[in-house]
Amino acid sequence: LAILKAQGKPGEYEELIQTILRLDPLNRAASIALAGDAAVHVDKERERSRTLLLQGEALYDKGNFDRAFQVFQDAVDADPESSPAKDARRRAFAKLEDRRSSDQLLDEVLADIVETGPRAMVWFQLSNAMDKVNRAASLDPRNRDAAELRSFVVPEYEGAWKQKYEQAETSGSDAARQMWESEIEKAFLIRRRATTTDDFDTAATMLRRSMKHRTNARAVAELAAALAGKRAFQESVMALRDAERLQQSGDLHGAIEALYRYTTTFPYYAARVQSTLTTLRKLETESKLQRPGA
Repeated sequence: LAILKAQGKPGEYEELIQTILRLDPLNRAASIALAGDAAVHVDKERERSRTLLLQGEALYDKGNFDRAFQVFQDAVDADPESSPAKDARRRAFAKLEDRRSSDQLLDEVLADIVETGPRAMVWFQLSNAMDKVNRAASLDPRNRDAAELRSFVVPEYEGAWKQKYEQAETSGSDAARQMWESEIEKAFLIRRRATTTDDFDTAATMLRRSMKHRTNARAVAELAAALAGKRAFQESVMALRDAERLQQSGDLHGAIEALYRYTTTFPYYAARVQSTLTTLRKLETESKLQRPGA
């Protein structure tokens, strides 16, 4: 056994171990050799799982959720006990579900447009289409169909909204105030669900349009929050890029620090980097525990 191992002949080495154990199942030397090889294999697979996990996080942060899910699955297969890999796989699967929901919403809007035509849609249909398109774009920021359809629906919606608001204002009823408050509420929901800078821009545009007619403290606060959210999102993209660069250079602690600085600077938007930060912290803890003498 020692000679074959020293000569670097793993196939013959493993075959000899199995032969010895068949002839003598209690052979101490062969059993120890087999256990040692198994331990080395487990360590290598754990290390491979950690490498795959970091690769998957980079893909996830770039929005490549299909590939990220596959890589996270490989990480789980390599180390079935890895909770960071399982958590990451769960997150990627949720994003894939969001993508499917986004496509479904777009199909519903397209069916309505094809049936009636955008200019023939009544107010509530346009409003419903606008809500669905915004939600679809928020669920899947890289859905080009959603972005294209939103650019088509928005002008129709804005024109219809202005016309209906002016009619309601002329009538002297309370309908104008209700329309205005409804628009503020929609902008609030878009801002809360925002996953791209375009979402924040959409919320800000809706608020600015509404504030041309009337305003209150909440509208001003929502506009400020939308603009702040846009800046925070842009900063989160930069923080994630810095963390990815530090990961690839082997500086796991530096990557954690980059994301931690973001969470302290933008505490209300910390969720944008929290999943990656949690994964990195778990990996750092595992790495410390596996060091000799830990």
